[in-house]
Amino acid sequence: MAIDGLFILNIAKKLQKNIKDARINKVFMLSNNEYIFDLYKPNLKENLFISVNQNYSYLSLTSKKYSYSNDIFHFHSILKKHIENFYIENVEQINFDRIIRLTLRGKNDIGIEVKKHFYIELMGRYNNLILTKEDDIIIDSLHRLPFIEEGKRIILPGYSYSTPFMEKKKNPLKEKFYDENLSLSKQFYGISSFLEKILLNEIEKKSFNIIIDEIINSETLYYNEKEFHLLPFPSYEKKEKLFEGLNNYFSTKADQDRINRKSSDIKRLISNYKKKLNEKLEKLNNEITDSDNAHIYKEYGEILFTYASSYQRGMNKIFIDEIGIEIPLDSTKNLTMNANNYFKLYKKKTNSKKHLEEQIKIVKEELEYFLDLEVQLKTTDLNVIDEIIMELKEQNYLKQVANNKKKAKKISLLEFEGFNSKIYVGRNNLQNEYLTFKLAKPNDLFLHVKDYRGAHVVISNYQNDEETLRQAAELAAKYSSAGLSSSVPIDYTKVKYVKKLPASKPGKVILSNYKTIYIDPKNS
Repeated sequence: MAIDGLFILNIAKKLQKNIKDARINKVFMLSNNEYIFDLYKPNLKENLFISVNQNYSYLSLTSKKYSYSNDIFHFHSILKKHIENFYIENVEQINFDRIIRLTLRGKNDIGIEVKKHFYIELMGRYNNLILTKEDDIIIDSLHRLPFIEEGKRIILPGYSYSTPFMEKKKNPLKEKFYDENLSLSKQFYGISSFLEKILLNEIEKKSFNIIIDEIINSETLYYNEKEFHLLPFPSYEKKEKLFEGLNNYFSTKADQDRINRKSSDIKRLISNYKKKLNEKLEKLNNEITDSDNAHIYKEYGEILFTYASSYQRGMNKIFIDEIGIEIPLDSTKNLTMNANNYFKLYKKKTNSKKHLEEQIKIVKEELEYFLDLEVQLKTTDLNVIDEIIMELKEQNYLKQVANNKKKAKKISLLEFEGFNSKIYVGRNNLQNEYLTFKLAKPNDLFLHVKDYRGAHVVISNYQNDEETLRQAAELAAKYSSAGLSSSVPIDYTKVKYVKKLPASKPGKVILSNYKTIYIDPKNS
């Protein structure tokens, strides 16, 4: 369902109760459409989450730890400058609409106490965040709107804020009667067409006013995979406290959207590099083929000297009838010079082969690196994406943000319990290198899928039991490009026999003294 006016009224009442007088310590940005207000108030353990993403617009209180964006956006900078260290004086709904206004109190740059308003508009395709002065003169907004035909209002700095146009309707909290011949959504503020269908079913059991009262005072969110509401219905198999339910209902969609948004640019970058590298590889292979055929240039030189009597000055080619060969010539040079040019070309092509082979090796390794990243990007963990972005910046494939002094995040590995041991899984190159060369001890057991791209897996304190070995091997197969194959070979050895290739890309290793176990991940 879309969040309607009565739903917003319920949320506004609960926010007023919970975050009134809280201080906004910091404003964090998850994306340009999602913000977290880090709040301080005695006994308050949650922060304010605001999303104006068109696919999942809502606001709630949350204690969840998020991965914040390092991108720099103008509106985020405006919020940090204008409302950090301000107190939330009041939370209210405006006109029974999908608009919440925070009244903020704090001191300006010269220490004078001022008030500001922060409007959160959850209006579908017109979702917006707007910051104004106390007199509602707009400081700035997330989306600047020079003109909207439907609402006939302008949202630009310096203009006076006005709410969207609304038809005259009844207040559902005060009116006891309704016209059965008219749509409820047309008669009352705050009622959506979705809610109207529910109300018409419920009115047969309870009065209109009792149902409205239950909606605006409900403490619980009832939901299934497709819908949610503040009233219980047989099809809603889940129920949770309001804000907890909202966070859980939207979390999968929101997390996947963040992953898609963050990984889309990386996928495009990888695709571009793969195309360039494949083109370069094709060119180098052609040059190798040319160098393999360099003997023909030596033969041309020898033939020219052998059949010098057939040469005439100014020829641009010569045909030797006895052996049926035509040789191109430079008409400005004599026979000796043409022959010597072919000997030089032969030497150049022959000598270049070693260099070309080295270049092919480098290009293939770089291509393998990007193919590895493609596999690693198939994740549902936003932290894994962030670490891949960090790695690409360190490898100079992505531009670093100037003066970015943000403290590096702790690398978080997947952990599983084995028999008196732990199994660790790295899901990108940064995690793999940290796991294998920093966390793991020399006698721990290392596993990696053979002949496929995949995760580094380490069994810490391995006790030589086959069950844990197979469990770790199954994880190595699962987190690899062979995840859907059958009878996947997994190489394993002690960590001390795992070596990083000199000057190689992150995550590239060679094994010695290893054995191989075969796993069917589809049956694991």
